[in-house]
Amino acid sequence: MALEVLLPRDIQKMADAPIFERGYEYFSSGLVEDREIVGDAIRAVVRGTEPYAVEVSPGPHFHCSCPFEFSGPCKHVVATLLAYADKPQSFKKQSPLLCALDRKSKPELVAMLVEVFEAAPELALRFGLRP
Repeated sequence: MALEVLLPRDIQKMADAPIFERGYEYFSSGLVEDREIVGDAIRAVVRGTEPYAVEVSPGPHFHCSCPFEFSGPCKHVVATLLAYADKPQSFKKQSPLLCALDRKSKPELVAMLVEVFEAAPELALRFGLRP
């Protein structure tokens, strides 16, 4: 398991009461999407005013793309933790390599492939490409 499953009461202790309540509303409304486990972290997208990317790693350490600037988790992090506590199996395990490649642009990926195929021409042949 990537992250220890916290009980809702543990999550409630981490956040101010209004933040926990809003996070619970987001969770119970089904706004936690794109649930995944990458390495030792959980990630999700929480639909709020706009989609916010959340990542929580052991500690727990958390990051959200929302503008919340106070200590403690925001409502999106709370919603993600509640979703994980409720159904950890709903978070799909993703390959860290696939996630790293997914963050690259098409030109960056093409440049990487050229470099790999030039260093190992047998791989190019394996994929039906002639160096």
